Amino acid sequence: MSESTEPQHAFWLSSAAAWPALACNPETFWRVTERCRELLAIEHGGPVAYADVNGRDIYVAAAVLDGQPGAQAAFDEAFLRPTRGALARTGLNEAAVDDALQIVRERMLLPHDGQPPRIIDVVGQGDLTALLRVVAVRTALNLRRSDARLDLEDDTVFEKLVSSHNPEQDLLKKEARALLKGAIKAAVHSLSQRDQALLRLHFFHQLTIDDLGKMYDVHRATAARWLGKIHEQLDVATRSELAKRLETVNDHFESVMELAHSSLRSSFHQVWNELAEPTPPKLTP
Repeated sequence: MSESTEPQHAFWLSSAAAWPALACNPETFWRVTERCRELLAIEHGGPVAYADVNGRDIYVAAAVLDGQPGAQAAFDEAFLRPTRGALARTGLNEAAVDDALQIVRERMLLPHDGQPPRIIDVVGQGDLTALLRVVAVRTALNLRRSDARLDLEDDTVFEKLVSSHNPEQDLLKKEARALLKGAIKAAVHSLSQRDQALLRLHFFHQLTIDDLGKMYDVHRATAARWLGKIHEQLDVATRSELAKRLETVNDHFESVMELAHSSLRSSFHQVWNELAEPTPPKLTP
């Protein structure tokens, strides 16, 4: 082995040794490593040795980027779980803490608007846990404006989901509350974890499209597309769940299903109105 490759080999071995249960694509590992060295060289005004790079953090981050089995759980345990105490001290409830951490995952580990994941530009350069704690706490402070949670056992939340100015809504509430509530709950649970978090943030925390764009570090149009897709998925899933439940009851409830569809359309129409026009951001400085 030549002199120039010996430090690389040693760096790879020591980085991998920190995560014996994780596989990592060497190509991804070296791509992230060289990006780290490039940024550090700019900061320090000269070449950076491998000894000055945190290969342990780079290895697990690269494994997450490659979707290696167990990598996300290992990353969460090492870097996100330690932030929970700091997030709880901001006054958020457990659901909002989960939302804040999900936002951190999205912002740091996924590409957005054609740009690579932000983790590539920060990992290996210092204390990643401390950096993610700062990002998570800033996110949590922006969520303190509302501590609502997506709990369909709470009648006030259910009222929001089926709110309408339709005078026939009283009939729906009297005759099909449990039916519709169960259908909506099942539909929400069918969404992905990310989509449930976005629904909570936008619909119950009252975050605007601009708020979500800033939180996830994406253009507002991207956030709008995400929410539009969630709207469609939730509408289809709710209709499907209602159909399943109405198959077992009498014909009178066929009219109730149409009322339910109308109510949901009206409710979500109000929620998604802001997709068309920009709204002033609400985020704290």
